[in-house]
Amino acid sequence: MKKNSGHILVILLFFMVLAVTVITASVSLMILTSSSTNLFISGNQAREIAEAGIENALIRLLRDPNYSGENDLTVGNGSVDITVMGASSKTITATGELDNRIKKIEVQANINNNILTISSFKEIN
Repeated sequence: MKKNSGHILVILLFFMVLAVTVITASVSLMILTSSSTNLFISGNQAREIAEAGIENALIRLLRDPNYSGENDLTVGNGSVDITVMGASSKTITATGELDNRIKKIEVQANINNNILTISSFKEIN
C-alpha cells in the first residue's frame, strides 16, 4: 500500500507541469498575435493616410494646376508628405506615416483643359 501512494503524486505533478506548459504557450501565442495585429492595423492606417494625401493633392491640382505638394500635412494621428512632379502629365507621390509605419502611394494623372484623368494608382515600396 505504501509503494502505490507516491504514484498519484507523481501523476498529479506531471499533469500540473503539462497544464502550466500549455497555458504559457497559449499566453505567448496571444501576445504574439496581438502585437502582429497592431502592426497590421497601423500599416493599414498609414496607407489610408497616404490615400488621403493623394485625394488632397488631386483636389489641389484641380484648383491650381501648378500645385507642387506639401510636407508634414497632419491627417488624424499621422502625417503625410505629398510631392507632385510634371507639367501636364503629373506624378503624385504621397508618403503616409503612423507609429513608424510608412506607406507610399503613387498616382499618374493628366490635366488637359481643367480635366483631371488618373491613369494609374498604386502602392510602392
